[in-house]
Amino acid sequence: MLQRARDQLPAALAEAEKVQGVAAIEVALATAQALAQAERPADALTWVTRAVEASPASVRLHQQQWKLVRDAPELSNDERREAIVQDIDALLALRGQQPSALLAAADALREHGRAQRADDLERRIAAEFTGSPAHEQLLYRKVNAGLGPDGKPKPEQRPAIDAFLARTPLHDPSLREEVGRLRFELLRADPATPADELLAAIEFTRIAGRIDINTPYSHGPIALAERGVHLGRAEALVREGPAAFDRLVAELAAAGMVEEMRDIIRRDMFGVNYDALGVVLLATGRSAEAEAALLQSQEVSPGYPESLARLAALARGRGDMDAAEGYLAAGFELELFGRDNPCKLMLAQIYREEHGDLKGYEKYLDKIRARARELRRAKVIAARAASPRLRRPSRSSASTAPRSRTIRCAARSW
Repeated sequence: MLQRARDQLPAALAEAEKVQGVAAIEVALATAQALAQAERPADALTWVTRAVEASPASVRLHQQQWKLVRDAPELSNDERREAIVQDIDALLALRGQQPSALLAAADALREHGRAQRADDLERRIAAEFTGSPAHEQLLYRKVNAGLGPDGKPKPEQRPAIDAFLARTPLHDPSLREEVGRLRFELLRADPATPADELLAAIEFTRIAGRIDINTPYSHGPIALAERGVHLGRAEALVREGPAAFDRLVAELAAAGMVEEMRDIIRRDMFGVNYDALGVVLLATGRSAEAEAALLQSQEVSPGYPESLARLAALARGRGDMDAAEGYLAAGFELELFGRDNPCKLMLAQIYREEHGDLKGYEKYLDKIRARARELRRAKVIAARAASPRLRRPSRSSASTAPRSRTIRCAARSW
């Protein structure tokens, strides 16, 4: 494909040379990008420089030029840095009162070792352009930089998060959504958070939600249920989830996402949502309905450890330790980002309760691992048994049937 694009370049370049007027600027930029992809950086820089000369106040074109200069193999590091700084000066001479230009310049200057000047530009944005998208971006970066290694907010970030969300207007919906989620996580982690404040944070994520819709329709209701507050609203939210998930999947399809990826996303969202429904129903004392919801979570998202751990807890409550261990074995090996696996935690808890400490725990885990292998094997066998197979030909048709057949059966991976 790359070779075909390279073969077509000469004709494309000849056509690009013919374009005049305003359209020539976009054509020059597109040509520069095509040349860069074809590993012709010097030619790409020539074309983007032509675009900058035609539209010297364009921040976007200057940024593209800085990128190409930064990667120019024929220049030394000092020459690259000097060329970029000179071009930044030229841009600011024209657009020095535009916050987007100031932010782009600050980013480029910081990248090339001019941190003091970058700081000065950012302070100017904060002082003179407080309502701009550029200042909003700087405030978000400050919030993001303060997150822990696990990506979770710290209690001392509460003022910065609240200040960000109190801005009017908020320009970038994706930033509003992300910081709203961070506020929810912060309030959820604080046991002193008033119930109404927690609910308000969840409702904010519902209104702001565009991509992260697990928070308002699944994680939020779980947080309410775990505290035993606003249970009616928690159930209403979790039951609104499926329609919201289907809308998102339809939007992803319209945007061109492949069906396989959409199916994975849909299953993951529904798995979490059924788990949330189970938690809410348990909090309202409807154990049988809760267990059915948790089983449905496993049906749509097999191996999801949260619902497996809750099913194990229900089985333990009935005194069925064999079933409890089976659920935990099905989910304890999965590594989760930013949090402990609840199945693994429950296995350690069970062992400690039975033995008083964790001596011999690894040997016990070997038994659980063997159980997990048996479960996977049984699942594969069941999937094969459920696959359509060709029937064995009857004696009357044996003479006309092919002597050998290839029977294909698909077993789902678990």
